[in-house]
Amino acid sequence: MPVIETIKARCRDCYKCLRECPVKAIRVNKGETDKDLYLTVEEETCVFCGKCVTVCPQKAKRPSDDTGFVKALLRRGPVIAEVAPSFVASLPFDDATVFPALLRKLGFSAVCETAFGAEIVARAHARFFQRNGRKVIATACPAVVNLVEKHFPEVIPYLAPVASPMIVMGRYLKSIYPGARVVFIGPCVAKKDEIRRSENMDAVDVVLTYREVLDWATSLGIESSSLPKEPFDPPVPGRARLFPAEGGLLSSARIVEDWMSPRVALVSGMDRCMDALRHFVQGEPGPDLVEMMACPGGCLAGPAVENDLDLVSRRRKLIEYYASSGVETPPALDSQLETEDEVFKLTRTAFRNRKAHLDDVPEEEIRRILAITGKVRPEDELNCGACGFPSCREKAKACYRGLADPTLCIPFMREKAESMATLVVESVPNGIVVMAEDGGILDLNPAAETLLGISRKEAIKQDARSVLGDDLFLKVWTNGEKATRTTGEVNSRFVEITSFWEPAQRVVVAIFTDRTREHQESEELRRVREETARRVEQVIDRQMTVVQKIAGLLGETVAETRGSLSQLLKLIKQPEDESEK
Repeated sequence: MPVIETIKARCRDCYKCLRECPVKAIRVNKGETDKDLYLTVEEETCVFCGKCVTVCPQKAKRPSDDTGFVKALLRRGPVIAEVAPSFVASLPFDDATVFPALLRKLGFSAVCETAFGAEIVARAHARFFQRNGRKVIATACPAVVNLVEKHFPEVIPYLAPVASPMIVMGRYLKSIYPGARVVFIGPCVAKKDEIRRSENMDAVDVVLTYREVLDWATSLGIESSSLPKEPFDPPVPGRARLFPAEGGLLSSARIVEDWMSPRVALVSGMDRCMDALRHFVQGEPGPDLVEMMACPGGCLAGPAVENDLDLVSRRRKLIEYYASSGVETPPALDSQLETEDEVFKLTRTAFRNRKAHLDDVPEEEIRRILAITGKVRPEDELNCGACGFPSCREKAKACYRGLADPTLCIPFMREKAESMATLVVESVPNGIVVMAEDGGILDLNPAAETLLGISRKEAIKQDARSVLGDDLFLKVWTNGEKATRTTGEVNSRFVEITSFWEPAQRVVVAIFTDRTREHQESEELRRVREETARRVEQVIDRQMTVVQKIAGLLGETVAETRGSLSQLLKLIKQPEDESEK
């Protein structure tokens, strides 16, 4: 099962995850058609920082759901929950200290704070730094470890060989709860990948995010408002409860007295971490000790944090929780660090070069792919970064390796769309005139040039009233929301005029449809009807004259004649069945 899943139906071609991914570990996949694209995570190069999960506006990216696995473990035997120290500032509860009660209600045999494992990790880092004579990168962040191993393997020797608090705490819990399974609960997506490492198989069985736990509780009808405040099970941590904040590791290890010392640097956020690692690769002078965390501000800004508090508020809640405990050094800590062997058993880890081998891309292939989007000269390569890649050439390389689509180029797509729109506007037979708010003509198409008898160059920036005339201008000008439709005459042509106000661009658009032929045909039909009616009247008048003469000869009055004719007409119109009665 992938650590980060893609819900294909929700992936809507926005490519935000690709643009935001710091290591470009996103693959563009084709669906049933070439136009049906969706994006997935490329695990070989992914560091699992969770950025794609947090930035996706359609929620198409999500961490794997391992709730079912935990439920199965609970049916088999005791399961211990270890909770990340960020819980107090990451949950959507008014008082997060009800979380232990919630977990016990879900069936966990014991609920412990991972912060105790962080105490051991802090001590181990302090010892290593004191004994080591070279530069050291101190990190408890699995995403940073992935970043080093997969993208900056030259920096591996600088990593302090100390496992993360989650792994150390998992090992510790399994030593005091023989046969029990351990589940870590926290705000981190990379933790789901960290437990898959071969050296960590003995520590933690499953990782759940806070969201998985909250959804599980909701499905059972458990509400936080109904839960009591309960303490965690021992051991009790101390200063390492500050671990999730930026500088928490070094503060817990008590290595640093002066945070402004040039010997020390705190680095958080993927971009800053990458900059710092490049610094190491280049061998430039710098601090002796660097603490790195992938999330800006530390774990308090993890991808699976479940409240809307800002980072400052979360940090305040974390510090208040630590201060309320009144514990600086855990009583049980010294007993865990009696010998070097015990420390090593809990904190051991290993790092290795996992950088993906990428074949060189032939120059002719780069040029071929660039040409697809109209980049045939060096000056055509804008290197705008809108596609998510740092340069057009890097994008072309990704396309060659099957990670990107050549047409995913915003300037190219915009130019293509604009050229298509221009082609349509310039080829339609209707005249189109675009006017500014002040009545000045901004643009017109060739059909409008022909209709108005003026060139585009002459019309641009002129007042529409002077070009159209007062009567026609009053017919086309509108500033209402609805389109208006009227008729008029332009240079002996009869036109139908549709005008509308475009609020986004704040312009008036007038569309002239030449109806001269239809108008002429209509006028001809009207003339024929009038002529026919006139001739019919003449015939009737002549016939009436004849009838009058005949009536006079026969001694009948005109009125009797008309009555007879009316009776005859009535008989003609009468249905056959009535005439037979």
